[in-house]
Amino acid sequence: MEGEKVKCPKCGAENPIYIKATNSYVCRKEGCEHKFALETKHLPKKIFISYGHDDYEKLALKLKQDLENLGHEVWFDRSELKTGRDWEISIENGLQGSQGSPW
Repeated sequence: MEGEKVKCPKCGAENPIYIKATNSYVCRKEGCEHKFALETKHLPKKIFISYGHDDYEKLALKLKQDLENLGHEVWFDRSELKTGRDWEISIENGLQGSQGSPW
């Protein structure tokens, strides 16, 4: 929103007061005083999921689905590890391709 004027979503008044501590705004129009935060767009991420198969597979699958529904690309062993391929190399490639990887 750089260069654009911030407007109150309730009344349309321009230039509300920015509150740094809460990263939010307060409308300065008398009678409105609406508190709001601007929507931020999140860029899709490449995410590697590691989990304990016995206890956490259902949770990991749910997390994978939720992340993909939000537009993220998820490396998940059940869909990425192929029979006959070196699983260690596949996992290493998945880790290196994920964002926030220590490598």
